[in-house]
Amino acid sequence: MQMINIQVTKDEMLQFYANKIVEQAIQNCKDNNCTISLKNYSSDVDILNYKMQMLQELYKDERILDVFWNSEDNIEVVLFKEYCPFYCQYGEQMPKSEQARILLEFYKYSKKTEVFKPPYVSVRKLLNKYMMRYANKRKEIRSTTSDVIKRNIVDTGFINKYLDKNGEAYITIKNYQEFLNLIADKIAELNMQSQECKEEVEED
Repeated sequence: MQMINIQVTKDEMLQFYANKIVEQAIQNCKDNNCTISLKNYSSDVDILNYKMQMLQELYKDERILDVFWNSEDNIEVVLFKEYCPFYCQYGEQMPKSEQARILLEFYKYSKKTEVFKPPYVSVRKLLNKYMMRYANKRKEIRSTTSDVIKRNIVDTGFINKYLDKNGEAYITIKNYQEFLNLIADKIAELNMQSQECKEEVEED
């Protein structure tokens, strides 16, 4: 087998590893930040010799909120919340009945809107598009509403099942009905939990 030697420039190498760092951060972040060790990153050029250039390259990425070196070979990546597929900050303590109401409105929107232009859309972009109707609401309401929807979508397992290496879970023609069914099941579950809570209160 003939070996092919591909030469890359220093800038191309930095771009490659910057994207690899962001992808790793998205895949591993539980909150909106993640520590990435560069010890095992191999290259013809030692990227640890280009720390400032690496930071500059990372800051070009729209998914990055902040980034800094927290040790000799560890880099701390802070992502914008919307790019963290499993991170939800608000809405956990909201009554189940209110969560069900919010999720139902999103379900109706997802069912009626033409999401397949082109024939796929990421969960993140669909949620962002839906949240445009809340543009005139207070930031607290927007954040809570968005997180309630995202948290419940995460709970369905859809994002975990379809998450790609770039941290996006896509709704396609093939899984669109599955997505709607999972949301509908989650609404029913929330309503059931809400009724159970109501009965417990009444019994007390």
